[in-house]
Amino acid sequence: PPPTPTPTAEEAETSAQELIALRSTNTDLQERNSQVELSYATLQQHYQQLQSQHASLQQQHQQAAAESLEVQDAAAKREQHLLAQVKKLESQEQNHLDQLQQLKQLLEEKSAEAAQAAAL
Repeated sequence: PPPTPTPTAEEAETSAQELIALRSTNTDLQERNSQVELSYATLQQHYQQLQSQHASLQQQHQQAAAESLEVQDAAAKREQHLLAQVKKLESQEQNHLDQLQQLKQLLEEKSAEAAQAAAL
């Protein structure tokens, strides 16, 4: 094998400075990488919190929708019940009016009979 040339003092100094610069750059990159990893972990945690909040809001929305349907159903049943009561009361009112009309006619007949009897 051919002998390796011995570097000059200037080349050795340049190589040493380049090595120091590369090590410094490597340290900077490692620190930046650590910061990026920390930021990524923070973002992942925040994303998971948002997903959890979203799921919770969806559940609350579904529950509110179900409760709304229950309230609407109860209101419709109450309305039907009240309408049935109104019809019943209207029927009773008509019966009372019919009875009053019959009593009025009977009273008029009796008054007429009494007037005829008094005239005799």
